[in-house]
Amino acid sequence: MQRIQHRRRACARPLSLHRIKGAGMAEFIIVTPVAILLTFCLIQAGLLYMAKLTLNNAVFMAARHGATEHAQRSAIKESLIKGLLPFYVNALDFKGSEVSSLVAARIKAELDYQLYTTLEILSPSAEAFRVYGLKDKNNRTYIPNDNLEFRTATPVNGASISLRDANVLRIKVTYGYELKVPLMKAIVSRVMCPLMSSDSEVTAWKKPSVLGQSSASDCVRYYLQGRVPIVSFATVQMHTDPRPN
Repeated sequence: MQRIQHRRRACARPLSLHRIKGAGMAEFIIVTPVAILLTFCLIQAGLLYMAKLTLNNAVFMAARHGATEHAQRSAIKESLIKGLLPFYVNALDFKGSEVSSLVAARIKAELDYQLYTTLEILSPSAEAFRVYGLKDKNNRTYIPNDNLEFRTATPVNGASISLRDANVLRIKVTYGYELKVPLMKAIVSRVMCPLMSSDSEVTAWKKPSVLGQSSASDCVRYYLQGRVPIVSFATVQMHTDPRPN
């Protein structure tokens, strides 16, 4: 009787260990893809945060440049493209000289500016030029910028802003940041624009977009291209008299 019980115990031990190993393998198969995906999401979130900081600095420097150039769009654009160069310069991809790499980065930045960047000059507004605009000797409209500390801070002629407010440059830039981490482009396009993505057997992908129908243009311009729109504002005091673009 003791021999039979001993044999049963000896047979049961390897069986229990085999079951434990099988359960561990099943848990590993289930958890590993989720852990990898979560890691990718965290890395991409960090890159997006750094991209936001880079864009904020570029937009602020562009606004400062525009404040010294009569709020002209061309000057703001030129400075903005220079500020976006860090997105296109790769220190590990210097095949030639640094100058040639910077030129190549500049070309990419200008192309992306045309395709994925929107620059809006929010102030001075059309109302500011209509109420406070004067003509110079060449018949060009401008807003006076001299002696602002001695001018009234109260709006005149029914305007909603004062002359001091009219001498504030405020810009808004929307930049389509390209996602770098593997799988993120496909996941973001599926989540943000499921109805516009290709057909899938996953039911969750077929739900309406979280953006709503009004943001279909963002899907076409950004998310379906593997990009995410990042918005940045900058406000500075004008150092020259503003002129209309």
